[in-house]
Formats: sequence, C-alpha cells, structure tokens
Amino acid sequence: MRKLLSISLFLLLYSCGPISLEEDPIVQKHFSESEIAYLDSILTFFDNEVINQTPDIEIIPSYKELFQVVKDSVKSGPVIAIELDQKKYQRLFSTLPDSFQQKLWYTGYAHDSRTADSTFFRDLRSSGNYAAFLKTASKKNDFLFEYYDTLEHGGLITPSMNANMLLFPEKLDIEKERERLIYAIHFITLRRPSANSQAF
Repeated sequence: MRKLLSISLFLLLYSCGPISLEEDPIVQKHFSESEIAYLDSILTFFDNEVINQTPDIEIIPSYKELFQVVKDSVKSGPVIAIELDQKKYQRLFSTLPDSFQQKLWYTGYAHDSRTADSTFFRDLRSSGNYAAFLKTASKKNDFLFEYYDTLEHGGLITPSMNANMLLFPEKLDIEKERERLIYAIHFITLRRPSANSQAF
C-alpha cells in the first residue's frame, strides 16, 4: 500500500511539473515533430541569452531578473535591455528551413525611396500555424488572448503588443515552455540583423 501511495505521489508531482514543448498537447496540435524540434532550438537559444544577461544560472529566476531589468530600462530610456548575440542569432536562423520560418514570419525588404536603401524585415504572421497556436494557447490566459487578438486584427506586431510584453511579462507563466517560447519569438522577431550585437 505504501509503495502504491509513493508511486501515485511521484506520478502526481511529475504530471504537475513543467511540460516541455515536445510533450505539450497544444504545441503538438499545431506543429509536427520536426517543427517542434525547431521551436525548441529557438527557445533554447533565447533561454541561453537570458541566462547570459543575468547573474542567475537557473532559467526561471533569470527570466524574472530580466523582466525587472527590462521594466527599469523602459522607464529610463528608449533602448530596451534585451540583447541577442548576433552571430548566434544568425546561426539559429541558418538552421531553420525557410518552409518552417514561413509558418511563423513574414519576411521581406522595405525600400527607402529617399536613400534607395533596402532594409530587411521580419514580422509575425497573423494567420497560419503559429497564429493558430497562439489562439489555442491563449484560451486560458487573458494576457495572451489580447496579444493574439491584436495580432489577428493588426496583421503584425503592434506597439501595444510590444508594450504589454515589456511592461507585464509576469502575466505569462514562464514555467510553461510554450509561454516562454511566445515571449522568445516576440523579441526574436523584433531583432534586426546587423553587424554588431545590440539591444532593442
């Protein structure tokens, strides 16, 4: 009887723990096994960048520390203190097939008629696999529902979506890998390729 109780308690604790992207039924509903592996590489990249920017080596405390740093930087000036290593960022995208990237992002070049320069841009798709994933993931989270709804109606990342991610990230359950992934993809999307590592 004691052995059975111990096994039941272990299973209960295990089932209540954080769910990985690979085990998450919401992620599985919208992405194939190989696509989930690409999503995992995006999250791993961003998790490592977060840890590198904070004194903590544990992922959840590191995110909490970063949230506070970002909030403080919003109050003090226009540059937001989320830095991504340019070489690692480029390496990440070199491993993501175009067919997969198109399920998350629009990409293209914007032309400046005054200077004749072209600027690369990347923005979230407001329809397709990732948008459908956001919709499902937001059903029990009002913060994410507002994020998804604004994307659906705005067609791209809007200033209000960005402001909410900067100022109210604690409304995400960062112990859930899928909600950390949404945060990661938001800021990776805003990143503009350049020669040097930079902050947003």
